[in-house]
Amino acid sequence: MYLDMCKLITKRIKNRNIHIADIKEDYIDNIISSADLCDQINRIILFGSAAEDRCTEQSDIDIAVFGSQTKSRMYASKGYKAFIQAVVSYGGAQDYDILYFDDRKTYSGGIMSDIQKGEVLYSRG
Repeated sequence: MYLDMCKLITKRIKNRNIHIADIKEDYIDNIISSADLCDQINRIILFGSAAEDRCTEQSDIDIAVFGSQTKSRMYASKGYKAFIQAVVSYGGAQDYDILYFDDRKTYSGGIMSDIQKGEVLYSRG
């Protein structure tokens, strides 16, 4: 089966440009607009294939969510639950990998390297 690869497009968010996969734009717009449902989200970074030119329609969307709570408190909060529900229920069959990180901690390792190469979709403030 032949799968069409995406093309990167430039999207203006506030006062900066980011590059995202054209075929994931609507889903990414929804992630950005849903972020305000949770006032404990500090920033959201898109990484992986949807921030590069190697994704297909079947590719998942990888996002790293950074906030000011422990993981257990964030997962229990109404706002974060509303954010997750708004993201995963949009558009039907899109899969996501949503990773949460506490901004008060320092992280290192392979996945952080990938995240640091990603595109900032949302930043509070």
